[in-house]
Amino acid sequence: MKFLRHKKSDSKFFIGLSKKAKNVLYSKQFTLFFSVGASCALLTLTLMYLLTSLLNIHYLTSTSFTWFSTNFIGFYLNKKYTFKTSGSLFWRELRKYYGVMFSSFLINLALMYFFVSLISMWYLFANVLVIGILFFYNFVMHKRFSFR
Repeated sequence: MKFLRHKKSDSKFFIGLSKKAKNVLYSKQFTLFFSVGASCALLTLTLMYLLTSLLNIHYLTSTSFTWFSTNFIGFYLNKKYTFKTSGSLFWRELRKYYGVMFSSFLINLALMYFFVSLISMWYLFANVLVIGILFFYNFVMHKRFSFR
């Protein structure tokens, strides 16, 4: 996996990051987790738009619905492709995964309320921002807890 390794030309972008942090950013797991997350984020944003803009459902209700509808997809793809864990661990990992994602969901709702209701940010932009904020939290928690 030489193409994922640190290159001298990238050093300006990663100034201040520890060697361990740089290795995580270049890992195949991180790249796969990002790909799964990006796919789920695209689905989430599409559903958010349909529910909120076209069906006039409140943005927090849309956030909740999209969370429930996309999380199992994320779990399955991360289990199978990102972390490649045994099928016999399915129920244990599912419980842990949803525990992590529930904590992420609560943070998501709080941040969405803050960005949309308190500072009047457009709900889709706020959702993209929240997804970006929670991405690293979710990666670390799933790597060290859910799929361990």
